Amino acid sequence: MSLKNVKPGLHDIGQYEISGVPYLATVGASSSMTITLKYVASEVTVTASGGTLTINFGQSNSANVTVPDGGVMTVRGKIRTITVATGAGCIGSVVASLTGIKSGNLPVYDQNDYGGTA
Repeated sequence: MSLKNVKPGLHDIGQYEISGVPYLATVGASSSMTITLKYVASEVTVTASGGTLTINFGQSNSANVTVPDGGVMTVRGKIRTITVATGAGCIGSVVASLTGIKSGNLPVYDQNDYGGTA
């Protein structure tokens, strides 16, 4: 008899409640980096030091968010792609809390599916 161990899925609440596995990255001055995670992140914290940086979470038609010098931004959600671009003199830090859910289970979102601005 096969046990066929169950793997965590997108709606497995426990994966978002427990402490995640940390994923850390640093983005040098005047550069950009796209981080494609193998596991879904439940929370991402970004820090800007020495200038401003912009961040995007890989959704189609979504705007970039600017983090000012010395600013810290934390986003909770189901995240698999993080794009960070730093300005001159800015060093960016990214800390993601990873779940045990494979990122291939997460569809690519389109901002227009959820709302719009006029």
